[in-house]
Amino acid sequence: TRSALITNDSASAVTYTLQVSNLSGSSITAVVSTPPGTAQDIAAAGNPVVPNAAALATLLASSVQQTRSGLDVKAGQVQLTLTVPAYGVQLVELKAP
Repeated sequence: TRSALITNDSASAVTYTLQVSNLSGSSITAVVSTPPGTAQDIAAAGNPVVPNAAALATLLASSVQQTRSGLDVKAGQVQLTLTVPAYGVQLVELKAP
């Protein structure tokens, strides 16, 4: 599993292309989690900083998830074009099917 966290600090939605390399296999599944726009800051502590596990679990449970299955891996790479909402965040997880 590979993960990427995408943030958008602007007042407009942003469309972006995520390219991931060094993948094996011929296809992959992407799970894109987008928390609600009303999400708040999550408490974090430590060095390196680690988010509060209970708060993070609650946030992820309220997220909208979109699954894209059967994405073609070409020459060890996959590209996804996604849109992150204004002042939003997305968690993209790539998994073998």
